[in-house]
Amino acid sequence: MVFYRVLVDIQLNNDSDSSTGCHSPISIEEDQNNSLKSLPEQSRQKYEIQYNRFVDWRKANGIKSTISEKVLMAYFGELSEKMKPTSLWTQYSMLRSTISIYHDVDITRYPRLKSLLKRKSNGYKPKKSKTLTSEDINRFLSEAPDDKHLLTKVALVVGIAGACGKQELCQMKIDDIRDLGSAVLIRIPDTKTKKSRSFTISGEFYDIYKKYAALRPPAINERRFFLNYQNQKCTRQPVGVNKFGSIPKQIATYLHLKNPELYTGHCFRRSSATLHVDVSGYITTHNPQDYIDESST
Repeated sequence: MVFYRVLVDIQLNNDSDSSTGCHSPISIEEDQNNSLKSLPEQSRQKYEIQYNRFVDWRKANGIKSTISEKVLMAYFGELSEKMKPTSLWTQYSMLRSTISIYHDVDITRYPRLKSLLKRKSNGYKPKKSKTLTSEDINRFLSEAPDDKHLLTKVALVVGIAGACGKQELCQMKIDDIRDLGSAVLIRIPDTKTKKSRSFTISGEFYDIYKKYAALRPPAINERRFFLNYQNQKCTRQPVGVNKFGSIPKQIATYLHLKNPELYTGHCFRRSSATLHVDVSGYITTHNPQDYIDESST
């Protein structure tokens, strides 16, 4: 911490090592807005949040100098005390884009900053989420009471069937779901590859889905499919992404599995890959084109 504070103090007293100054946000507002549109649409808000945190940090530390390598090393030095190396690189990526937009500064030209991040990554081994076996899944679905765990069961079935991450479950809309009468066809439109995928849930798993879907409040404007479940009823409040991230741990805790905290928000996706999305013939994958309504062709 002292090392990075010294760097900041040096920067406050001497800005001569910074080759590029900050442009006035007012004079280039139009260009900035256009540049912001170039950021990933779904991630744009996250980028701006991280940039604003950096701005607030500078204000809190009285740093009014131009953007420089020393300032960024001080900032990431403090972040490294509370963040994992993988998170640090994510922060670096976001600030690289936003600082380029707002200040016309290319932080990829700062070798010491990259060296700092690489040193923080040395020896770090990210923890991978543990996976659920087919026995775990079937035992939870058969043993856990619906009055308390119906939402968890549906999230489990859909998450495993579609290899869904917590964000995909959170953003799933009723418009992406087609009830076929004896099965349900679900389309995941927004994936990292920008390609839709779809899958079918039938048999006993469909019965679980149907029981939950029937509890959706009438005349509700919310389009997201997953709604909070309390007292055997669905509320009008959609389920947040953090709750989906905690569901695998809840399942592991219920089943008394070892180290339930290691069942993270990536559990369903990793479990699905392990199980090859084929549990007792109740789950199948489809070409996204199969989702198109015949009446529209």
